[in-house]
Amino acid sequence: MGSHQNGGVAGERTAGSGVVAVDKGVDFANYFCTYAFLYHQKEMLSDRVRMDAYFNAIFHNKHHFHGKTVLDVGTGSGILALWSAQVGARKVYAVEATKMSEHARALVKAHNLQDVVEVIEGSVEDVTLPEKVDVIISEWMGYFLLRESMFDSVICARDRWLKPGGVMYPSHARMWMAPMRSGLGEKKKDDYDGAMDDWYAFVDDTKMYYGVDMSVLTMPFEEEQRKYYLQYALHFKRTCYKISVDINVAKPSSTSSYRNSCCCKGG
Repeated sequence: MGSHQNGGVAGERTAGSGVVAVDKGVDFANYFCTYAFLYHQKEMLSDRVRMDAYFNAIFHNKHHFHGKTVLDVGTGSGILALWSAQVGARKVYAVEATKMSEHARALVKAHNLQDVVEVIEGSVEDVTLPEKVDVIISEWMGYFLLRESMFDSVICARDRWLKPGGVMYPSHARMWMAPMRSGLGEKKKDDYDGAMDDWYAFVDDTKMYYGVDMSVLTMPFEEEQRKYYLQYALHFKRTCYKISVDINVAKPSSTSSYRNSCCCKGG
């Protein structure tokens, strides 16, 4: 649920022209606040597919990290920074925009890596590092690839701090799409049918006992229930290649074109 103040969304203010402008400070707080909670970090760290991908990328490519400088953009709990240090990085700058930086700092200290990993609280657009880095690593990908909106921050970090010939982790990203079945499709269909049967009985009873015919509301009720129960894809089909991103050369202006290419258009 969104927070509202004075009839508007928290973080909005009305400009002189009457146009609603967003208070960037409040918008930042609303977006990033969840990342400061350990439960959110736990959800991400429990994703074995994601964790295994980054773990293998780092530990199977130790030569990219050993003796090198690393920047971890949006370090969160600090796990990528820890892994970078464990494979021999000379220095790791772990940048985190939220108070999760305090937990990351504690985790680094608990692993006796505070001499290698420096946790910096702040946005990567604003922080200043003492040197350029050999590697930039970040877990910036969200739902539909760009959901978590960190892509531009990673590009900014690359342009500001990556040495010529430096390495990006990940260096490329692709998004594929496919319709799929959740496993609950049949149950949801049965639930929908049951809800409609219950509605028809309700309409009959209301007319019989109270003299009010509710049947005029049957179509909107049906539409409401369809949205509630049946917004599930039913089967896996052939995957469709959608977009490819080369993080080595992508520009911030590319973000909108990537997102536009993912828009669904109905008939």
